[in-house]
Amino acid sequence: MSVITHHACPQTTVVVEAPRGTDAIGLALRGVYRRDRSLPPDIRLTLDRLDGVAIADVSDRG
Repeated sequence: MSVITHHACPQTTVVVEAPRGTDAIGLALRGVYRRDRSLPPDIRLTLDRLDGVAIADVSDRG
């Protein structure tokens, strides 16, 4: 389990259960930014790439 607190909003804490810390971060980012189209294209591309790595990583464990 990982606890993630956003620096701009410290009273908001997200608790994510994931096998590894990197998985927890990826899950939290997907949840926060899933529908945020205001992000710059390079940031969205980076998040999409991280999603692809996380999805491939999880499927490889199976």
